[in-house]
Amino acid sequence: MQHSLFDIIQGTPLWVWGAFIYLLIIGLLASKTRTVSLYRLVIMPIIFTLWSLSSIHTKYACSSLSFAFWLTAFIAGIIFAIHVLHKKVIKVDHKHKLVTLSGDYTQLLLVMLFFIVKYSIGVSYALNPSLKTTTLFLGIDMIASGIISGIAWGKAINIIKTYCKTPNVE
Repeated sequence: MQHSLFDIIQGTPLWVWGAFIYLLIIGLLASKTRTVSLYRLVIMPIIFTLWSLSSIHTKYACSSLSFAFWLTAFIAGIIFAIHVLHKKVIKVDHKHKLVTLSGDYTQLLLVMLFFIVKYSIGVSYALNPSLKTTTLFLGIDMIASGIISGIAWGKAINIIKTYCKTPNVE
């Protein structure tokens, strides 16, 4: 049976569109210079990680293969971000545990990429549930989720390292 784009969009649960809007707003806010708390830096990495691990549990019944794909990609994402993606920290406020970050579009790119991958795979599974049993789709899902989660953590780690290395001047 052929499904039109309209059928797919109409069949998408409302919570998915809510997640899309939230991720879009977060990404757009990150494109502007802003001051954030250290705690807020880890919200997106936590969301990506929980969403990824939830997929391992719900889609793949906690298979060791899915976790191995995810963990390998997760570690690679962290390493990549730590060595390549350096977010410019403009100002550090140790007293209030805040950092002022320069704006860029990497967060928007990451959140939209994450959404597109998860949405596309979800639609593919809804249209053809037997795809859940293919190693190719499992690999794409887990590698994309793991690497994006790892990049988010690597970016946060870089900012926190900068925060810790910056002298506390009051």
